Amino acid sequence: MTALSRPTADPARIEDVTRDLCGFERALGSDERVAAATYIARAMEERGLSVSTGRFAYTNCYFDPPLSLSSNIIGVREGLTDQIVVVCAHYDTVSGTPGADDNAAGVATMLEVARLLKATPLNRTVYFIAFGGEVAGRQP
Repeated sequence: MTALSRPTADPARIEDVTRDLCGFERALGSDERVAAATYIARAMEERGLSVSTGRFAYTNCYFDPPLSLSSNIIGVREGLTDQIVVVCAHYDTVSGTPGADDNAAGVATMLEVARLLKATPLNRTVYFIAFGGEVAGRQP
């Protein structure tokens, strides 16, 4: 593949996904967090990734109940070797903010990388992970 035939990132796609994710209330404990996770999982599937979730419980947070649940959304593109590369971003945000910079734009960029690699044979397996629960305990 020559340098001129390599796919390039599409800023409009990144902006669209960022805007879509900002439409969800993604704060820990919010009802729309599951809808945002579902959106991300579907986007990963559209980009040819094998998708799973890693649910986990966390405690001792300032702004959630004593025991809360969250999920990491994991998309995988298998490579030819057992070497692994991780591309990740968190999808939760602080309550009351749209979260474009915390971190919808990061998730959108991660998904754009997955789109760009969709048709590219890979030597290494790539894990695309959207982390939930990243902001747990960070807000008084």
